[in-house]
Amino acid sequence: MSTKKNIDGEEVLEGYRGNLTPEHQKQLREMYRRLFELYEQNKSRSEELEREGGPQVAASLKKQKKSGGDSGKKKDEPGKDIPKDDKAKEEAKKQEELRDLRDMMDTYGGPYLRRALWEFVKHDNPDAGLLRFLRARKWDLDRALAMLAAALKFRYEMDVEGIIFKGEAGMSDVPGFLNQFRRGISYIKGNSEAPGEYPIYFIHVARHFTNAQKHEVLQQFVLLAMENARQLTTPPYEKAIVIFDMGGFGLKNMDWQCVLFLVKCLEAYYPESLQRIYVHSAPWIFKGIWQVLQPMLDPVVRDKIKFSSKAADLKDYADTTKLRKGMGGTMDWDWDYIEPEPSENDLTKDEKTREAMKKEYDDLAKKFEETTAEWLKYDTDDEAPELTHKREVLAKQLRLTALRMQRYTRAKNVYQRAGQLKDDGSFTWEYPQTDGETKTQTVNDRHNIPALRKWLEEHNEDTLDDSVCGRLGFCGSEVEGSSEGKASGAQSQSQGKKSSSQSNGAAAGAAAAGGAAAGGGVAAALKNKKDKVKDKVQGNGSAGKGDSVGQQESQSRAVEEEKPQESAEEEEPEEQQEDNADAKKGQEGQQQQTYTGAAMGAVGGAAAAVTGAAGGTLAYLRGENNGNDQQQQQKQAQSPQQEEQPEEGNFDEDDDADSNFSEESITPETAVTPSYIGDKPPSASQVKLSDEECRKDLGIVREAMSLFLNSRMQEAEDLCKEGADHRLYKAEGMALINTVKTVMTFEPQDFETSIMCCKHSMHIAGLLRKKQGTIGKMIGGSKQANYKSMTLVQQHAELVYAESQLLKAVLGIFYAGDSLAFVKHAFSLRNGYFMVRELFKFVEFCDGEAEEAQISGRRPTVSVDQDFRSGVYLTNGICSLILSLLPTKALKMMEGFGFTGDRRFSLDVFARAGGWSKSRPLPTISADEEGVRRPLCDIAMLTYHLFISSYVPVTDVDFEFADKVLSWNLVRFPNGIFFLYYSARLYAAQALPEKAIEYYRNAIESQSIYKQLHHLCFWDLSLTYLATCDFVRAYECYDVLSRESNWSKAIYQYAKAVMLYETGMDDRAKSATIMRTVSKLTKKIAGRQIPFERFVMLKAKKYVAQNNRLPLPGLEFSYIWHCMAQTPVFLLVENTLTRIDEFIDELESYHEPKAYGTGESEYWSAYCLAFFLRGVALRFVAYPEPHTLVRLPAEDSIGPLEEITADAKASFAKVLEHGGKLDEVDRYLVYFAHYENGRLLASMGRDDLAKAEFRAVMSGKPLEAKGKKGVGSGKASYLLSNMCQVRTHAALETMRINKNRSRGSFFSQGTGSSSFAAGSSIGTISSRQSYGSSAQNSSRSSATRATSMSSRSTRSPAGEAPISEKRSRATSNAATDYSG
Repeated sequence: MSTKKNIDGEEVLEGYRGNLTPEHQKQLREMYRRLFELYEQNKSRSEELEREGGPQVAASLKKQKKSGGDSGKKKDEPGKDIPKDDKAKEEAKKQEELRDLRDMMDTYGGPYLRRALWEFVKHDNPDAGLLRFLRARKWDLDRALAMLAAALKFRYEMDVEGIIFKGEAGMSDVPGFLNQFRRGISYIKGNSEAPGEYPIYFIHVARHFTNAQKHEVLQQFVLLAMENARQLTTPPYEKAIVIFDMGGFGLKNMDWQCVLFLVKCLEAYYPESLQRIYVHSAPWIFKGIWQVLQPMLDPVVRDKIKFSSKAADLKDYADTTKLRKGMGGTMDWDWDYIEPEPSENDLTKDEKTREAMKKEYDDLAKKFEETTAEWLKYDTDDEAPELTHKREVLAKQLRLTALRMQRYTRAKNVYQRAGQLKDDGSFTWEYPQTDGETKTQTVNDRHNIPALRKWLEEHNEDTLDDSVCGRLGFCGSEVEGSSEGKASGAQSQSQGKKSSSQSNGAAAGAAAAGGAAAGGGVAAALKNKKDKVKDKVQGNGSAGKGDSVGQQESQSRAVEEEKPQESAEEEEPEEQQEDNADAKKGQEGQQQQTYTGAAMGAVGGAAAAVTGAAGGTLAYLRGENNGNDQQQQQKQAQSPQQEEQPEEGNFDEDDDADSNFSEESITPETAVTPSYIGDKPPSASQVKLSDEECRKDLGIVREAMSLFLNSRMQEAEDLCKEGADHRLYKAEGMALINTVKTVMTFEPQDFETSIMCCKHSMHIAGLLRKKQGTIGKMIGGSKQANYKSMTLVQQHAELVYAESQLLKAVLGIFYAGDSLAFVKHAFSLRNGYFMVRELFKFVEFCDGEAEEAQISGRRPTVSVDQDFRSGVYLTNGICSLILSLLPTKALKMMEGFGFTGDRRFSLDVFARAGGWSKSRPLPTISADEEGVRRPLCDIAMLTYHLFISSYVPVTDVDFEFADKVLSWNLVRFPNGIFFLYYSARLYAAQALPEKAIEYYRNAIESQSIYKQLHHLCFWDLSLTYLATCDFVRAYECYDVLSRESNWSKAIYQYAKAVMLYETGMDDRAKSATIMRTVSKLTKKIAGRQIPFERFVMLKAKKYVAQNNRLPLPGLEFSYIWHCMAQTPVFLLVENTLTRIDEFIDELESYHEPKAYGTGESEYWSAYCLAFFLRGVALRFVAYPEPHTLVRLPAEDSIGPLEEITADAKASFAKVLEHGGKLDEVDRYLVYFAHYENGRLLASMGRDDLAKAEFRAVMSGKPLEAKGKKGVGSGKASYLLSNMCQVRTHAALETMRINKNRSRGSFFSQGTGSSSFAAGSSIGTISSRQSYGSSAQNSSRSSATRATSMSSRSTRSPAGEAPISEKRSRATSNAATDYSG
């Protein structure tokens, strides 16, 4: 295609301003003519909007209207309706744009169309703006005009001008908005060389977290990014290069909604703005995702995408000097965001000046329109040279005015704060190189304010210097220090080169922000984990500095070699500026972070291991595998290299490990980066510690832990943040707090940080351990003798070394997640395990020695303090507890390697740490005498009794004892989130939902540091609301979780839809919209779906297939998550059974199953589910859980126990009778009916019949009835089979244990039952608030356990026999209403 010089002397391609064919000129003129006609249409609508407050009024009304309509479907089902054929896609776009044109005129009117157009082309030549749309639609005038109208309508609906005016500072209060800048998701760093000088967007997909912000916030960020990017493009092409760096992404980065939003923006709303997209370092499996993504893309956009694997592939637009080291380039730089200043936008508050400037611009626009109207009378520019020149002059004046007025009309952006975008409209890039040289590039000096003024002067035209914009705008004559645009350059020089280089990328984060999400969406779908792109930074021992921090420091030093600046020092107060280049190479300032320090060591130790046990066993129950195989196998390649490093060596972090987060962020806020680790491992002299200093550190740890456990996290952090680089317990504290974070997030970068911190604490402990000489190693000797000769510091160093080694080994296993990694770390795990076992033997030896000394009247020869003792008890207890939770076969295999799991032993040593026993109401060890890890032992016991026992089949659960431990700790830590949470769980288990809700709320409000703990509380709070049938409040909890938590979006969305469905018809439409998103949110672990996610996915599909109907979905969900066991008896009678009976009434009103809904299948599914839930509810009415505090209905005279149990059995019988008619989704009801019937029979004391039911389930044979021939043959296949098997196995174990041994607690000092059924109310032994008279434990006799009885058990379903009589209600109408 031939080029031609335009009026500015630039070579331009055909179709661009200055190189238009006669046909092109004709189409451009006709587009102006059509626009002028549209301006005159529907003026009354524009006037009406002006009176009401502007176009945003119409946009907001439109959004409200769409929120309940089909537009939500498009949002929640991205890409579904996009045609796959290019021709069909073009036709669909054409129809959509024509609709948007009509909608634009009807909604806003012609005058607002004009206003939006001039806002859009403010920085362009107006001709160039229109030519974009003509080229994009291949010079089809109708389509180009419709596309333009659609783009302008979009700008009104998204309030693009409002976003530009607010800017970063104005949007800082929007949760998650600025965090997208801080993480360096994407940024512009430089421009390509001339011709073109395209800005280069670098997009790191691994830095985008899909759920770190709402989708609406992400859209706002993308739009601000694109508008800021337009300021960094250069005429005449004004396009950009986008480079997606695919390294290091994971499932957390997947964001298909943003992919399609970004593609839509590039193709439809910002056409002709893309020169090339590079997908860089994409993994081989990208091929599969590309096949899915390709049909969704516009053909023009698709043709601009290229794949690259090395830096040389990018040389057409970005040579190696403009690429970071991590991408194979030579640029020593990385991202660092400069925060907005509070007063930086004060000028935008001057409304009078701003409006005067806008009027000047509008007056010029009117002159341009008048001139263009005359120009339209001629077919070509050559026929009207004077008008053509006048239009060019006005276009230059319009651009000049637009650039000047930005000072008052547009918020300052990060590019300006970094000194890259100058006041005169030009921009300068600096590229610091690894060899110390800094390359510089200046762009847009041909179209900035000085250049525009010069052109106007040379053509004897008005430079508008006397206008308001000319006097007060950028480079204005009355602006202090300004002289024809030079002031801007001087200002940028004074701001300092370091600030510029430090934040070049920061500004660009705005421009390509959405691209990161898009790239993350594409890339994350390819695979679960890609090898992290790491740069090994020589001479830096600070925790394996990654791209996001390390390179910014190197780059800063390179710039400092030219000229250190005060302004740069203000941006980085923590970094010391060095004048000497050699000194810089040996010293790297590290940005200081705050840490929870050694206090967290106390909490972290228990929380990490105990939460690990709970998480692992909960995952086992849920049917998950131990890690994401795809994700972890990618990590395997790194693990050997990391392990081969010496213990004191560095550990590389990944590219986004040091991202910054604010309090508003919903991404993990417990992040702790290991900047406390020095450049070099500490030496023996640096870590030297006396016994007295060790005791002093332990005192600090104890005080900080008390603060932390009372939810005063920041104070604990301030107390302990210093000294972690060389102090034993503070170093371990950092390892433990990072381990806690890893357990809660399970993110790869957190694993890396935790492993590195464990290595650091091991190194310090290794230097302090007692050394064994060569001869001693050769001849061996008694370990106990070696321990006896240790000092206090050596004892604690031995303990810390063992703890850190265990943590590192466990983290390493989960980090890689496969059998090879297990073998690799097994030896380290085994060594640590045997060390803590030997330490336990040493403590036992010391206790024996003390006892003998007391008997003989002498002083013991050796002793250990409580701090050491509590640590040994905690570590041994957790190891044994975790092992005991393994399946039997796995445990036997572990025993072959020398491991032992015994939960009774674990609970025993936990109790010993605090001096707890069943026979005493208070512990024998007071708070003043306790060891530093004693509270963690208490938390471990509470975790077992109140958390693990809810999800995993375990024995030795003692609620009475747990309440005693909890009550004592609540006195010490009344605001502690851990104890408030467990208090809520205990109340919930006791069927006291009112108190449980209160304590969950208190727990959530008690701290704001760990968002994941909030999510845990919200989940349990939602289940408590479910237990009371409060679906509205349960929905609120699931809504929070769906936005903030990453555990299972599919389950959260399904739960939201179900809660809305249960609230009534008003919310059914919204429920249907949400339900359709469920199937798209499921994930796979090791190639397999999570069982619960598969369940909700199939239920959601069935909901759609049944015309947006499901039978009793809220109660079904409640049963799956154990909520009925927590429901008070009176609510089971008044709420649950009432809902079920009313639903069964409706079913039985149908004489033919075929007449119901979509037919027989739907009928029988509803019928069996209703009777199954009814049987379960009746079982809990008849036999509440032994630890619940029974509150009966207001009128307790409905029926005897025998009738209730008979009715429950009959309900289960109906499920079994008609089970053969169930489809594969609801077939699970048959197996759970056998299980629940067995539980009912066991409660009735009919053990033989109960075992028969349980063994039928455990047999694995199909149990659904097949006509009159009984059960089928083959292997059972049904949803949630693992859950059913686990519950059934637990029931059999409980029966066996109850029969063969006493139910007394393992630490009992005497005899007696641990069950509350024995008589004493929990309120009599607890310092927690008693529930008062409503907890009527004395009313547990079977004669008073009652519910309404019905003749339901004798009924036949529809189609089998006519209904001959009405059933009595299943509830008492006299009971008072319940409100949670």
